[in-house]
Amino acid sequence: MLLPRLGAWSTFFAVFGAFWLTTDKLGWPPLINTHPTFKVTLAATLAGCLLIAALDIAGTFALVAWRSSLNSGDCGEKPLFVRPVYFSQTVFIARVIRTGHTAQVSGKWVGDWDIGLVQERFWGLPSWMPRIVVLTNNVFQEGQSYFIDGRRSYLLLPQFLPTVEADLCTRTRRVEDAGIELRLLREGAGPARF
Repeated sequence: MLLPRLGAWSTFFAVFGAFWLTTDKLGWPPLINTHPTFKVTLAATLAGCLLIAALDIAGTFALVAWRSSLNSGDCGEKPLFVRPVYFSQTVFIARVIRTGHTAQVSGKWVGDWDIGLVQERFWGLPSWMPRIVVLTNNVFQEGQSYFIDGRRSYLLLPQFLPTVEADLCTRTRRVEDAGIELRLLREGAGPARF
């Protein structure tokens, strides 16, 4: 099954290769100078590097925007839990001490990335991790305390950084609105630790 697909793509490139091989055999002159100057080589190399960097940056932003729960529609609410639902789930209470200053609501700043001070841990945050965390993918108000139902990155390097994605499609909410969740976690089956 793989060979027929590879054969189809090989045919596409073989047609172009046969054309240029035929032009060489017939002695046709090259379309471009075959011995470019140093300046042309340097300019082409720099242009290629800049193009690759621009495509990488644009692709990264597009991927982050596509994955962000801020751009998704109505995702419904997740069911209640007393144990971790998935491996990278992180549950804790944090007070937002600094926001991205996106807008002001009732005289307080709100933002979609925030710095929080962990007040109570349930699971998911390693004990060696500092009490300061960066919260992303949700909108938080500065000075408020939040129940965070988020996830840490599954990639190798970001696992060592204190960042948590607190998507809109989770049970993340202000502590005042998370009474049921907190009661279940504090009085329920007890936290399971990873």
